Amino acid sequence: MIIKIFLVAALVGAGMVAIKDGALKRFGLVGGCVPVSVANGGDSSYLACTKGRLAGYPDLTKQSCVYLGVNGGRDLWRCPAPLVASQTRAT
Repeated sequence: MIIKIFLVAALVGAGMVAIKDGALKRFGLVGGCVPVSVANGGDSSYLACTKGRLAGYPDLTKQSCVYLGVNGGRDLWRCPAPLVASQTRAT
């Protein structure tokens, strides 16, 4: 009985580590954004966001970003200042 409890605990722990290490993004279950370079970007940063199967495209309106449209299967956003990498990528 105790072996079963340890086995379940080990599986739960391994699942938590996999989620923390970005397994959900790697398998395409959650979306994410990466910075892109744009000519004459000025004081803005531009992000290209990919769609996830579970959550769809990320919504960056709460970071004061402006939606520009879809290009090549990615949502394009313009943000007034560069975002911190931890806000744009699943780590």
